[in-house]
Amino acid sequence: MGTPTEQDWPGHTKLPDYHDVGSYPKNPWWNMISSIGKEGQDLIREMLRYDPPTRITARKALEHRFFTSYPRPTPPISLPKPLAELRPRAMAPDEVQGKPVLANSGSGAIKRKAESPQAGRSVARKLVFA
Repeated sequence: MGTPTEQDWPGHTKLPDYHDVGSYPKNPWWNMISSIGKEGQDLIREMLRYDPPTRITARKALEHRFFTSYPRPTPPISLPKPLAELRPRAMAPDEVQGKPVLANSGSGAIKRKAESPQAGRSVARKLVFA
């Protein structure tokens, strides 16, 4: 997308939290998403405009020609089906029995370790309250 210019976003340099980050050239990023077609690229270009008043609204985005152009979406009955029956995953004990009591780690942040359904693996989570 490159660094916005005054033409792309009039007045952005006068915003209260504006910081000059240098100048980066625009590149044709839409070539990276060519699989969604020209209408899809146009919709994304409209949604990613720098200047909020010129950006497409949610209502207009839903009415964009991308959603009515061909090829139409595949009907659900024609989508691929799983080869085997889907089974629910085993739930971790803390998902069934509730979360453990939180403890202060001394750094001001509160940490807790979630139990894992796989033995020997744990996931650390950090909660920061401001």
